[in-house]
Amino acid sequence: QKNESLGIIQRLTEERDALRKHVQVLESAHRQATGASMQEAQLAQQSNNNSLAAMGQCRMQLETIVAEQKEKMESFKSTITMLKGVADKCQADCREKNKRILEVEKTNIRLTRQLEKARSSSGHGAGLEGTVQSPSPGAGVDDKSQAMTIIEQEEIRAYRLKVKCSICQQNDKQVALQKCMHCFCRTCVNETMIQARNRKCPLCGQRFSESDIRTIHLLEVGE
Repeated sequence: QKNESLGIIQRLTEERDALRKHVQVLESAHRQATGASMQEAQLAQQSNNNSLAAMGQCRMQLETIVAEQKEKMESFKSTITMLKGVADKCQADCREKNKRILEVEKTNIRLTRQLEKARSSSGHGAGLEGTVQSPSPGAGVDDKSQAMTIIEQEEIRAYRLKVKCSICQQNDKQVALQKCMHCFCRTCVNETMIQARNRKCPLCGQRFSESDIRTIHLLEVGE
């Protein structure tokens, strides 16, 4: 019986040791699994934080681009408004000058007819025989009309010179330089400035590019 009891005790001891080893293995596996899960969670959190940071940076860049584009649009609108104002003023000045030229030409025609009529009347009176000739009252009128005609013709010539190209003085002004708003004919701009690579305004020296050249339309007399 004693040997049998010893055998039972030994067997129970071995089973106990085996159970302890099994528990240790399970605890080790649990610790490893828990550590791996925590590491994965930390990696996932870090990845999420990196994604949020990247999204925030992209958002800031996008907001910067939108702000820059908005500023450019405002500047573009301001430039358009300024050019429209300049164009309207040029058109108004042209209409006023053309109106003045038309009025001067009409006055010139009317005075010329009056002068011819006065001369005709003076010649008819000079042909009458036996009539005492007195100083013609139209003589002073003729001198005054001639003086007015000369002045008006000079005004017309001055107005016409204003619509001529500042370089060649032959062609009408057809284009304006946006930077300084000086006007020239297209031929002089192309040959004297663009083709010669001398992209400076000959009047003020302001540099310009081909995109600064704007077409203008001067109204004809009588429009």
